[in-house]
Amino acid sequence: DFTVTECDGSSFAVIAVNDGTAGDNQILLTVASLTTATQSIRVTYINNNGFVKDLQGNDLATDAQGVSFPIIVGAFDLSTAVYAGDAARFAPAPTSLSPHDVHFSHDGMKMFLVRAFEKKVMEYSLSAPYQILGAAYAGEQEDLTVTEPFSPVDVEFSNDGMRMYLLGSGTSSIREYALVAPYDVSTATATGAIIHPINDWFAFNIFGLTFNDTGSKLFMGAIDTDKIYTYHLSTNFDLSTATKGSVSESLDVTPYDDTVTDFAFSADGKTLMILGTKTLKAYQLHLTVPYDLSTAVNALKSLDISTQDNAPIGLAF
Repeated sequence: DFTVTECDGSSFAVIAVNDGTAGDNQILLTVASLTTATQSIRVTYINNNGFVKDLQGNDLATDAQGVSFPIIVGAFDLSTAVYAGDAARFAPAPTSLSPHDVHFSHDGMKMFLVRAFEKKVMEYSLSAPYQILGAAYAGEQEDLTVTEPFSPVDVEFSNDGMRMYLLGSGTSSIREYALVAPYDVSTATATGAIIHPINDWFAFNIFGLTFNDTGSKLFMGAIDTDKIYTYHLSTNFDLSTATKGSVSESLDVTPYDDTVTDFAFSADGKTLMILGTKTLKAYQLHLTVPYDLSTAVNALKSLDISTQDNAPIGLAF
C-alpha cells in the first residue's frame, strides 16, 4: 500500500496505477490535471530497500518512508525541446571572434552578445520577441567597449534594464554598471560596485551570472571548483550590498559535467538548466524551494546538443 502526495502545495490527479507483473518491484503512475508546470511528487510507503531508481536507472531521493521525485511539463522542459534547424541559426555580424554569452531584454526584442577577446557587449534588434533569425546589428555606436582591466564573458541586467552586470575573466570579478536608458548598453557607466569571487570561494575561472526574480540573490559558477554559488543582496540588484551565501547554498555540478559553462533558471525559480561543454549536453534540475540550490535534485532530463555545437558556452531562455 502507498499514498501519493504533492510536496509543493499544487494539485494533480492519479488516473492510473500499474504495479507491473506479480512479483516484480516496479510501479507506474499516470498523472493528470497538474496545476503547475513543476511539481514534487511524494510516494509514501514502507521502503525496505533503502533505494529506488527510475526506469532509466537513475537514483531517486529516498528515505525509509518512501521516495520523492519531480514532475516537469511544458515550459522549461528539455524533453520537449526540438532543434529549429540550421536555417534558424544566427551568424553574428560584423564577423569576428565567437561570442561568449547571449542575453535578451525582458520583452525579447533586443539581444546582446558578449565578446571577451574584443571586450565588448554588442546589441542586436529582433523583428519578433526572441526570434534570432534576421537579428539586426545596432551598430558600433550602440556597443559597450569595456575599459576596465578585465574581459567580460557573461552579461546580466536588472529587471528594469537600468543596471547591467558583467562577469569578467582574468580578474575573477563581477562588476555593476548604471544605464541611462533601459537596455541601452552604450550609456553604461561603472558604479564601482564589484564582487571578487576569488576572495570568497577561491574561484578564479568563473562562469555564468544570473539573479533570482527579485534581485535579492545572485548566482555565479566556477569551473575550477565545479560549483555554482549564491550571494545575498540586502538591496535588490545592488552589488555593493552583496554577501556570500553558505557552503550549503552552493551546488556541485560534477555529477553532470565537470566543465559547466552556463546556467539559467525558469521563471518560477524551480527549474535549473546547466550547460556542459565536456558532455555537450544541457541538464535539467528541479528545486523544491525556488532559487534555493540546496534543494536541487536531478530532474532526469537532458538535451544532447553534440550535433549542433562542439563547444557550447552560452545559454538563455
